[in-house]
Amino acid sequence: MVKGMIKLLLLVTLAVTTYSTLLIVQPQNNGFDENKVKYGFANFGTISYGKTNSYQLKPIEKDLCTTEGLKHLDPSENNTYFLVQNTGTCSYTQQARTAQALGASGIIIGSPLFEKQKDGTVIWIDDGNGRKVHIPTLVVTPEDCTTLSGLKNISIKVSFELKKK
Repeated sequence: MVKGMIKLLLLVTLAVTTYSTLLIVQPQNNGFDENKVKYGFANFGTISYGKTNSYQLKPIEKDLCTTEGLKHLDPSENNTYFLVQNTGTCSYTQQARTAQALGASGIIIGSPLFEKQKDGTVIWIDDGNGRKVHIPTLVVTPEDCTTLSGLKNISIKVSFELKKK
């Protein structure tokens, strides 16, 4: 039974590619070609395939290794924010868990690991606690993360699709 499940998982993995779009809605002049940012997925967190959602970005300058000293997001708006941070001093999984604890609906992490990857690639960065993360965790280049963090009043649309190769 397990062997059959593994074969099926491999078959699905080989037959399907994830296509993703992070579209910057506002501001229009933002330094990205066609207002789009390339990104990969962490190998943990929940992705809402087939849906397009709009979010506000909140850059975080303090390390997301703990919620201590960080303001929780307004509970009435907790499904509207993605936190943005360049790689911190703790694991990517811990950063995502902290963002989740603060009430974020997702996190965008700037990481040099993404520079060598293709758009839509799964980045294997789980520290063993990924099963505790229930928000999308997106990975961009450190340069793109810095640019995103520097934009004021930024709104994005994120869509996740599965397409056959």
